Amino acid sequence: MTSSKLRYFVILFSVSLGFLSVAKAEKILFIRGAPGTVGFTEGGSDEHGAGIDNFLTTPNNHGWGELAAALVAESFELEEIAEGPKDPSGEPSPVPLDAMDLSQYAVIVFGSNNATYTSTQIAAFVTYIENGGGALCVSDANFGQNFGDAPSSDDHFLNPFGLVMNQDTGTYTVKRTDHYAVPAHPILIGVDEFDGEGVSAISVNAPPAGVTNAVLTQMPGSVRRNDNPAGGTGEGANLNDASLAIAEKGLGRIAGHFDRNTFFNVNGAGTNLNRFDNEAYARNLFNWLAGRPDFVPATGNYAPRGHFPGFPNGTTVASDESLEVEVIAKDPDGTVAQVELFLNGELVSSDVTAPYNWTIPNIEGGLNQLRAVVTDNEGAATAVEIEVNLIVRLDRSAWTVAGFQSNGSPIGTPQNAIDGDVGTRWETQQAQTPGQRFRIDFGQRQTFNRIVLNTENNPNDFPNSYLVEGSHDGATFSEITSGIGTPSITEIVLPEPFTYRYVEIEQTSENSTSSWWSLHELEIFKPDADAVSTLDGWRLLHFGADLDDPSKEATHWGLAVDSDGDGQSTLLEFAFNSNPTEATSSYAPTIALEPDSTTQPTAIDYSFRRWREANGTDYQIQFTDALDDWTGDAFTASLLGAPVANGDGTETVTYRVTPDSPGDAGFVRLRVSQLP
Repeated sequence: MTSSKLRYFVILFSVSLGFLSVAKAEKILFIRGAPGTVGFTEGGSDEHGAGIDNFLTTPNNHGWGELAAALVAESFELEEIAEGPKDPSGEPSPVPLDAMDLSQYAVIVFGSNNATYTSTQIAAFVTYIENGGGALCVSDANFGQNFGDAPSSDDHFLNPFGLVMNQDTGTYTVKRTDHYAVPAHPILIGVDEFDGEGVSAISVNAPPAGVTNAVLTQMPGSVRRNDNPAGGTGEGANLNDASLAIAEKGLGRIAGHFDRNTFFNVNGAGTNLNRFDNEAYARNLFNWLAGRPDFVPATGNYAPRGHFPGFPNGTTVASDESLEVEVIAKDPDGTVAQVELFLNGELVSSDVTAPYNWTIPNIEGGLNQLRAVVTDNEGAATAVEIEVNLIVRLDRSAWTVAGFQSNGSPIGTPQNAIDGDVGTRWETQQAQTPGQRFRIDFGQRQTFNRIVLNTENNPNDFPNSYLVEGSHDGATFSEITSGIGTPSITEIVLPEPFTYRYVEIEQTSENSTSSWWSLHELEIFKPDADAVSTLDGWRLLHFGADLDDPSKEATHWGLAVDSDGDGQSTLLEFAFNSNPTEATSSYAPTIALEPDSTTQPTAIDYSFRRWREANGTDYQIQFTDALDDWTGDAFTASLLGAPVANGDGTETVTYRVTPDSPGDAGFVRLRVSQLP
């Protein structure tokens, strides 16, 4: 079983009070079919998955991302779970409803399920409804491999409420003037027309004891009954056949809707959320299913929706030093008045006209938060947040590159490896032999921690084995790492950041085949801004070629040297991650006295910077009541609050130092050392 979560926040503007209030998020669970089992027309592919994190708008797409954004605008929190993969018999595994806390969900959606559920799991679902839960069955009745899969579709969950989903047929539009059986129902207020493609009628039968059910909108056209696994009997729909049917039992409610396509993204297969009144219908439907007592459809203002189409939440994205960001914003009952973009809490820009596109310069690698606030013409605002892990490429525009055969002769067109075109390449023009090299001159010293060699257009032209070296002067090279190449993409993740002006990649093995060594694209990436450094890597960044000169250890880079005259040695500058070559860049620990009720100090609060993760640096707080002995342990040091991240690999911590026997004087110091 796989699971993913989308977390968003909705802000609603109160006109009467003039302030922003945050609505409480209720959770909706979407249950999908297992990979490779979801659509009989695809013969087992996953195309019909209808994922809530799928924002694709290509023709005939099957994504529910825009539906997710619309529900976020209604202050719902969304979670998605997939049924398990096929077992040895070829059947997908059901979601264990009987072992889950279903009470945490306001609504459960069966969007493309096709596993066979047990009687215990179905009973747990019925109990969930009776206790106040809501559910939507919208799978159609033929997910799996043939029309006969109706029993392993939504009928598991509809039958206890006197509802039956039939087989898939036709394309129909449902209109207020022709098909509404209960036109004043809250789901239908403000909704005059919605549609579906490849629809499955829900038949409403006599309700079991304790259940009330009803046809809200009748089924136009024909119905395909569940009487033949190869395709049931087609006949005209009757008054008990619904495009939307509901049932209630105990404190809860359930609905059957005739087609998932109604909720697809723009350009979706057959139809989509953006046609007719489909979006207003969807919002009303979920609000009613959630049992919201203050839900008043269409008489107020629907909040606008927005999403970031280029950045799936929580994924790693490669970026240049500037980041291109787009927000798609829509309002179902008005216009979008403004979209504001925030990066890590800071306002980037505010636009009042579409398209909402921005270029953010000097982007930092690592985890970044993008936040868009979409405001409509009536003052309602929706805030959408995602976290994106960015890896940032070094700018290649100033690079000079060269390629060499093992005998040192220049070979190929090295510029092809950094021209941004995967259709061109640098190549050795002969089988791989040890000593073939590709050299990069950055033009200035650069810090990096990841190298990607792209040979996708010639997947077997990867280096069988490689050696990566760095140099400050282009003459003396030091080993950085070595390894084995992989077909198509060889990604070299370095053990720590390195800083050099020159980098050379050498092919080091005999090729057992006649494959050349090629580079279609070479990319080198910066470390995250919050990356933790080792002492060697940090000194390489700040002292560079001076490290190659032993005579400068006593004046420049030695651990006890204060090269910038700011009173801190190289070791202390490293421990606090300050710049050892700039006197204005230093971070000294700070202290504050903690008084007791008689206003006499009884403890010292001691604050200092340290690396977030272990990197061989040891920090020890020491205390003495006289300056002649720091070796005692007659005190306690307790961490106050949580460490505060500084965004550069370090964090600031505060310890309360309390002596066991407070005297008239007390002294605290920090001892920094390198572990062996």
